[in-house]
Parts: sequence; structure tokens; C-alpha cells
Amino acid sequence: MNYEDNKAEAQKVTLIGSAVDLTLGVVKVVIGFFFNSHALVIDGFHSLTDLVTDFFVVIITRISNEKPDDEHPYGHGRFETLGTVILGAILMTTAGALLFETIQRLVTGTQSVVPGWPVFITAIVSIIAKEIIFQYSKRVGEKLNSPLLIANAWHSRSDAITTIVVLVGSLFAYFGYFFMDALAAVIVSIFIGKIGWEFLFNSIKELVDTSLDSEKVREIKGEILRVPGVISMHDLRSRMHGQKAVLDVNVQVSPHITVSEGHEISSWVMKNLIEKFDEIEDVTVHTDVEDDRDEAYMHSDLDLLPLRPTLEEEIRSSWSKLSDAPMLYEIHLHYLGGRVLVDLYLLNSEINKDQLESWSSSVRNDLSKTSWFKDVRIWNSFL
Repeated sequence: MNYEDNKAEAQKVTLIGSAVDLTLGVVKVVIGFFFNSHALVIDGFHSLTDLVTDFFVVIITRISNEKPDDEHPYGHGRFETLGTVILGAILMTTAGALLFETIQRLVTGTQSVVPGWPVFITAIVSIIAKEIIFQYSKRVGEKLNSPLLIANAWHSRSDAITTIVVLVGSLFAYFGYFFMDALAAVIVSIFIGKIGWEFLFNSIKELVDTSLDSEKVREIKGEILRVPGVISMHDLRSRMHGQKAVLDVNVQVSPHITVSEGHEISSWVMKNLIEKFDEIEDVTVHTDVEDDRDEAYMHSDLDLLPLRPTLEEEIRSSWSKLSDAPMLYEIHLHYLGGRVLVDLYLLNSEINKDQLESWSSSVRNDLSKTSWFKDVRIWNSFL
């Protein structure tokens, strides 16, 4: 499913929920007012406040499902994470307000008037409607892997639970046991607050680049090592970006293969990980020819070896000191163990093995004076 399909389905389920919230909110307020249920009136306003969160979810899902652009090359998934943080905070605030009011009622011993029978019918219809919306929203949220839609679904479930409290409280109030209404409300308020805290805590972990869980990391490592050509891997780092994960990893390949082969091995690592793990959106693979996990490459004062222009100048200078030496055809440089192994290639069928060894010894003695030199090998393509 592409970005546009995700956006359309997310907005559809949210708009349906908004319509239900508007209808239930108005009906609860009217019925509660005319049939002596202050609790149902409050619950009605609670349903109407859900319209605010529904409107908020519509905006956030529209933004978070936009395609990556120049300013957001990894997509807009973090907007959904931010939205889940805000929604979690709303749930916790709602729970706190309900808990405060309920405790006041328990302390003061405030009693409710006996409600009329339409209050019970309205509460039952509301509970059923909100449960249907919860199941629908949760199913779509899990299908789209959207924490924000799942959080909003649980918001609907919390609304259904508060209505259950109203129903139970009204039933007890009908028979004169008014304190049970407040006691049940305390339990529900704590439940709502717990849900809000879980969404808030998990989303904040994403915002601070929390990694994937250890079991998932173990599976990823195993998949990397199954790619032909990968000798080992290290420095696997992951961070959540909305509902997706972004990975960085170093893979070690043979130092004697070509750059293009090493790049192809890395490309297969990236391809296999993205295809096998749905939660992985992007992988950056660093190709190493040796295990450099102890090297402090993030430090600006790291002593690095010279690059080709400097080395080639010194190599050609050393080569020019040889008598009757032919022109160098190619120079291959292998950066290994903090030094450089030099391969020199010639195109001359008249050169014998003893001559090659003599030149190798001369160049070796000359370049050994440098800080970067490891060894030299001379190859004649026609021998």
C-alpha cells in the first residue's frame, strides 16, 4: 500500500469516528439534561472533546503519510510520533481531571439524582458504538502500522469505558448506592491514565532515537551474515523513525576484491534487510576490508593514511630510480592494518622473474622509509 492509500484509509477511519463522536456527544448532553443525569452530560462533553483529537489525527496522518522530500529525506514519520505524544498527554490530562473530580465527589459525598430510563438506553448504545469504532480503528492502525491511529482507537475505548462507568453509576444511583459511581470512576481514570502514559513513553523513546529491541537486532545480524561475501559485521545501529526503522551497519569483505564487488555485496545486504523486515525503511551499509571496530573514526584528530595522489607521486618517484624499468601500467593500493600494500602492474613479456624480484626489493627498500608503506608486489600481465 502506497503513501496515498495509507493517507486515504487513515483519514476515512478517523472521519467515521468523528461523525460517531459528534452524534453521541449531542445525544448524551440532551438526554442527560432532560432525564436527570449529570454524569451523562459530562460524558457527552467528553465525547465532543474527542472531535478535537479526531481533527488532530486527520491533520497528523495527512502530514506523516506524505512522500519523502528534500527537507525530509527519511519521510514524515516523526510527525506521527509527535502526534502520539500529544494524544498520550491528552489521555493523561483527561484521566487526571476525571480522577480529581471523582475524588472530590468521594470526599464531599455528593449524590446524584435518580436518572430516567432513557439514560440507560443512551449509555448502552454509546458503549456499543464506541466499541465498534475502537475495533475498526485498531484494525486499520495495525494494518498501517500507525501508532497514532492505534492510540486514537484506545481513546475511543476509554470513552466507552467511561460510559460504562456512567451506566453502572446510574444503575446504582437508581437504587440509592451513589458512592459506587465515584469508586468505579477512580478505577477507570487510572486505566485511562495508564494507556496515555504508555503511548507517551513509547513515543518519546522513538523521538530520542531508541533502537530496535535486542531480539530483532539478533535476527538482523543473522540475516546480514548470510549474504555471500560478508566475512563479519559490526557497529549495527538502529533508530526508530515514526513506525519505521533506519539502520547503519559496517560489513567486512575481502580486501582483495574490487570496489564494485564490495559495493554489490553491500547492496545485497540492504536489499535483503528491507525485503525481510517490514519495519526497516532504509539501511546504510559501510563496506570495510578489515575489522575496524576499534578505530575512532568520529574523531577529527585521527591519523589517516595519505590518499592516492600523494602515494602515487612517491611510488613513481621510487620507480623512476630503477634502470631500464618499463612504464607502470596500473597501481593498486590496499589499505590494510594501518599501512598500504602496493601492487604494481607491468605490460612487458620480456621481463623475467629475477628482474621482477630485483625491482621489488629496490622499491621496497626505498618506500620502507615512509610511514605508510607495508609491502610491494610487482605483476607482469604477460608472464
